[in-house]
Amino acid sequence: MTTFDKSHFSHADRRANPAATMTKSAGALQLVTHLTLLLLLVLLVYFGMWRAYFATLDDFGITGWVRSRASLWVAMQGYGSGVRFLNYIPIWFKSQAFGLDAAPYLWSGLAQYIVVVWLIYALARQLFGRATQGLLAATLFAVIYSHYEVVTYVSASDYTLWASFYLTTVVLFLRFLARRSWRSYWGALVTYSCLTLGHDFALSLPLVLLAFHLLRYWDGAHWWRLGWQERVQQGRQLLRLHLPFWLLWATHVALQLTLVATGTSEAIYSTVGYAPGLHMLTNLRYQIFLLLPNVTTGPIYSFLSAYLSVAGVDALWQLSMLLGVLLHLILAWLFWRGPASVRVAIALVYLPFLQYTPWQGHFIEAPRYLLLPSVGWALLLAWSLFTFVTPWRLGPSQRLRAVVAG
Repeated sequence: MTTFDKSHFSHADRRANPAATMTKSAGALQLVTHLTLLLLLVLLVYFGMWRAYFATLDDFGITGWVRSRASLWVAMQGYGSGVRFLNYIPIWFKSQAFGLDAAPYLWSGLAQYIVVVWLIYALARQLFGRATQGLLAATLFAVIYSHYEVVTYVSASDYTLWASFYLTTVVLFLRFLARRSWRSYWGALVTYSCLTLGHDFALSLPLVLLAFHLLRYWDGAHWWRLGWQERVQQGRQLLRLHLPFWLLWATHVALQLTLVATGTSEAIYSTVGYAPGLHMLTNLRYQIFLLLPNVTTGPIYSFLSAYLSVAGVDALWQLSMLLGVLLHLILAWLFWRGPASVRVAIALVYLPFLQYTPWQGHFIEAPRYLLLPSVGWALLLAWSLFTFVTPWRLGPSQRLRAVVAG
């Protein structure tokens, strides 16, 4: 009888409040529409990449090596490229199922990329609270040029796979902070646990989660006004929430150091130099190229070389590098003056770079390294368009208030 009463009252509530039901249905329809539009956009952008696989020696080498292993367990041992044990599982299954047929690899890469785009849509909606901004951010991310590598290279397709774990952890953790949903918290721990055994992305994620928590959901001014005991209590609560992630991070780092100590890490035998330090941060100037949608630097250089002298092309290159440096100053100003959502986006631009600081290469030579920072870029560009472009349709006074409010 109790069950009957509950269902009866629930049905009565729905009949008494048809507006809420209609709003929920409209929201679901909007969600399906936006996700479908993003799916079609990705297919349109990458349709020309059909059968564009096996473009590098890595593709042949990794696919052939994994395929030749006697079992999945043997393949999971890897060949000394870091703590990526779980990373060999999907590669092994793909190599067994697809062989040397390029088409299935492309479609699986596209599927992984679409999931990442959808997760960025979810993340942007959580940060900005508007579905249209989420759609714009995901659209901008989908057409950034550097992503051609993670879609069309077997050796780089793992970046979208583990980026989906990375972003799922972020989305679930933000959902926990906003709604205190412990199911979301434990889900974030599970996805990060997989990431710690799957990819180097694990190195930056706990710092990103801490930054998101402090920048968006932590009232520092209020915390300082509290008494000593209250501050200690809230500090302990903060520590308890983030400590499990940092313990998993420490496990990942310990495994990395073990591989280095035993001489089986890629850092030991790689032809690319490795050394501790922050010199890789100088490569942040290459972020200027993230402003160019779906374009690589090679065609630009070829086009300019056909009409300009070598000195002129070099001068334009140096100018672009200076603009990249200027961009950091602009981002620093936005971090100081912008709202919490902008600070979170800027943190997502910079913090993923930290995992590459021991490497002495250049990001421009491997566009896949820009995958996670470009998430922050897409969020920033979406916010900028809504903040600085949309208000121009308003009156002068309304425009000023909208821009200041962010």
